[in-house]
Amino acid sequence: MLLETLFSDPGMFLRLVLYRVPALLIALSFHEWAHAFVANRCGDPTARLMGRMTLNPRRHLDPMGTLMMFTVGFGWAKPVPVNPRNYRHRVADEIKVSLAGIATNLLLFMFFTAAMVALNRFLWKPEVIADLGGPKAFLEFYGINFRLVVMGLNVSGEFMQHTWLAPVMGLLSVAVQLNLMLAIFNLLPFPPLDGYHVANNVIFRGRFHITPQMAQIGMMAVVGLSIFTNILSDVMNFLATNVHGAVLSMFLMLTGN
Repeated sequence: MLLETLFSDPGMFLRLVLYRVPALLIALSFHEWAHAFVANRCGDPTARLMGRMTLNPRRHLDPMGTLMMFTVGFGWAKPVPVNPRNYRHRVADEIKVSLAGIATNLLLFMFFTAAMVALNRFLWKPEVIADLGGPKAFLEFYGINFRLVVMGLNVSGEFMQHTWLAPVMGLLSVAVQLNLMLAIFNLLPFPPLDGYHVANNVIFRGRFHITPQMAQIGMMAVVGLSIFTNILSDVMNFLATNVHGAVLSMFLMLTGN
């Protein structure tokens, strides 16, 4: 976790923070903007009228959720206010709005992964890539374990064509990780996460309605699982590792690497 790095390697911690801040602002802002945008398209202007249909991160950040993103690797923003009574098709539209943020983070994850694959061939010298068995060998340093190369700069500049691309790849790697983890986290069926709303509408046709107190209890349960056990982190890391590996392999295959 990032917090552990603070005590073991303060220099590494600073580099991680410098990459994580812009990546986090992008991931959370696009996630909440997507909720507001789709809700507005479905007939509910509540979020737009309250200034939440924006990419300005200051309108979306939640103090505790942001802290969680820095300490355990996943968290949340302030929920976008919606009024389901305004939806044209209540159950279907609520599912669309709930999935909008997750879908947007997955699209960003795919985009940043594709950018990494495209830039990878310009970062390393051709002979270095050939010696390691192709671009995939180096790309595997990125993603979940990106900091082995980029953050620690453990690879000498003599192996790189353009050393200035190393921090760019570092930022892309963090963006890949955060968007994927945010999407997986929001799929969890805990109130008030998006996964709960999807499950409630798909399985129970929206019969259950949570109060602000219930939502707070749900988030406290998630925080407790994250801080006092490794269950949630282990499950999410397992899913993220396998999804990232599959998508990376797909892009490598499409590009002939």
